[in-house]
Amino acid sequence: MKKRVLFFAFHDRHNFIDVHVIKYLEKIRNSFEKIIFVSDQPLKKKELQKIKFVDEYIHENHSEKDFGSWKRGINRIKISDFDELFLTNDSIIGPLINIEKVLNKMDLKKTDFWGISSAGKDNLFHLQSYFLCFNKKCFESKVFKDFFRNIKKLNSKGELVQEYEIGLTQILINSGFKCSYF
Repeated sequence: MKKRVLFFAFHDRHNFIDVHVIKYLEKIRNSFEKIIFVSDQPLKKKELQKIKFVDEYIHENHSEKDFGSWKRGINRIKISDFDELFLTNDSIIGPLINIEKVLNKMDLKKTDFWGISSAGKDNLFHLQSYFLCFNKKCFESKVFKDFFRNIKKLNSKGELVQEYEIGLTQILINSGFKCSYF
């Protein structure tokens, strides 16, 4: 079995971990060697108790949205110990089907990185960032590392989609990595 690490980006304006987040993480827990929960705000002990089944959590103020949370998670551990790196967030409700079926289907595609869904076309084509997977060749590349090293606060959701969602997909494709979607 592949060694998989998942970085889960969390944000809630009331610092409350909703039931759908807990259920989602519980349902996918066994498919990942390690799950790191990253909140962009400090969480109270009562909230952290809700996710005691994750391997690590990071909760600190930053204003860099999901990509900033993922950057912090990626910087926290030795990612080279894993075969696949997953990025997901709290905007997802599910899984509606067994996650192992998704992972097995995508394994057959032999891609370097993939997402559940995509949007746009041509130079605006991108994988939507609520669930992404990268193989070792991809996440150990200089282009991947440089991309996450340069994450910073952006002013709007549109800017985030352009710079980070579209930007990450396009830079990886333009660097020769093979992309797909579920």
